[in-house]
Amino acid sequence: MARSLEDVWKSFTGELFHLLGPERFDAWVRNARPVTLDEETFAFHFENTYAKDKIETLLKDAVTDAAQRATNRRVRVIFTVDRDSFATAFAAPLREAPRPRPPEGLGSEADGRTAKEGTFRSFVAGAGNRMALEASRAFAFGGPRAPRMLLLVAPSGLGKSHLLRAIHLELSRRPALGVLHFTGEQFRRHFSHAVTRGHIEGFVKKCRSAGALLFDDLHLLCGKEEAQAALADVLDALDAQGGRVAVTSVLHPRRLDGLSGALRRRLRADVEVSIDRPDAATGLGFLHDCAPSGTPEPVLAYLAQNVRSSHKDQLQCLSRLLAGPPPTLAAARAVVSEFLNRWSQGLTYDDIVRAAAETFGVTVSEIYSDGRSRPASEARHACFYLARKLLGEPFARIGDHFGGRGHATVLQACRKLERDRGGIGKRVKRIERELKP
Repeated sequence: MARSLEDVWKSFTGELFHLLGPERFDAWVRNARPVTLDEETFAFHFENTYAKDKIETLLKDAVTDAAQRATNRRVRVIFTVDRDSFATAFAAPLREAPRPRPPEGLGSEADGRTAKEGTFRSFVAGAGNRMALEASRAFAFGGPRAPRMLLLVAPSGLGKSHLLRAIHLELSRRPALGVLHFTGEQFRRHFSHAVTRGHIEGFVKKCRSAGALLFDDLHLLCGKEEAQAALADVLDALDAQGGRVAVTSVLHPRRLDGLSGALRRRLRADVEVSIDRPDAATGLGFLHDCAPSGTPEPVLAYLAQNVRSSHKDQLQCLSRLLAGPPPTLAAARAVVSEFLNRWSQGLTYDDIVRAAAETFGVTVSEIYSDGRSRPASEARHACFYLARKLLGEPFARIGDHFGGRGHATVLQACRKLERDRGGIGKRVKRIERELKP
């Protein structure tokens, strides 16, 4: 007899609890809800993209293995975001409004900021996100050189949603323009509702009539073929009538699994900008905006210097710090140490290979194969260099891992990349920065 979803979930979470321990289980798995279970898939809901990204980045393989054992079949695990599945939201003990900042001030999409959240004025600009801010301003304020389609690409917690809200706020001051603002999950839900009610034509017509469409978290539409087809139809119509489109995603559309080719072709943006993880100065500016007045400067500086993965991670550490006694540098060290231990499973070859595959636009199997195409070779050499630099592995062991390649081959590739200051070298350095957190 087939097991119920409740029974499978109990068995599945029990295994993960013993595998991860109570602290990691609370941080990772408790913030999830089982949704569907069939012969091929096991789907979960998360409250926000941030939680989903953490699980997919750190635990996807472990979760898939546990799910296959709990169901006794080779199910595919699907992670989705649906805030409606959760009754309450986390409220951080932060001040209600950031201090006023000059027009070139800084910000993020992090939770806990209310009064000026979602404005260009409150966006904390730095070396890694300044181009995204300028492109978003150009899109919002218009002009002869303003892009008709803007694409912002960044992992969760780096400010892309904040910029889209700022664009929305600016465009909303022109009521005649007609602005629609969706997240990927909202678009899917509205589309499903329209299908159920028989109102598909009305829904698509409303979207086609917009002067500007702002679409946040495109990646949440992956695997939703009918909703993707509707969005592609809307983009065609907006392009024909001179409408404008701004899209955000955690990955470039061409690297999103489960995104149709038809939709990818319609997402060729005039301007594409990626957002890098925050440097110490940008993180400090962000924390200044979030922290209560009187929070010691050394405490904020320590958090900014040592938590570089995202602004949301910085905010999480700040919230944890403020929940206790008056913050001190020693307390900040303890919070950061706990955070890094909780979220770190240790960097692996798999992490490096996946990051290189995404950056160089190849598949993981191409990196491990004997193929000699230029993109595959560049990605493979990047893996050699990063395995040596970040894992400290011997050249011979690296060569063995990547299909029995020789010590000299790995050594030569690493030395070449150490000297490279061009495009490949810059891409490898960027992967290195992203993997270090």
